[in-house]
Amino acid sequence: MKNLIIILLGFLFLEGCSNNNKEYKFVKEINLTGIKPISVAVGKTGIWVSDSKNNRVIKINENGKILEKFYNFKRPMHISLFKGKVYVPEYLND
Repeated sequence: MKNLIIILLGFLFLEGCSNNNKEYKFVKEINLTGIKPISVAVGKTGIWVSDSKNNRVIKINENGKILEKFYNFKRPMHISLFKGKVYVPEYLND
């Protein structure tokens, strides 16, 4: 089975202005063969993915092209972005 990231437009932008009229729309799938994503964080410069299979964090673009790779993590978990920084907790080392 191939690993996929499914990006929902509604996750990034909500349609409509009314709080009662929000809809989510499917945008696309990004194929991540060889990567086991545990967490995804969408930033201004790319999509950050924690890859526990390879003990790394990668940044990809909206087409799945890897822009940056950071290694030597111990099972990176649920990443987060805050004020331009990427926070990466490691399994059992949070």
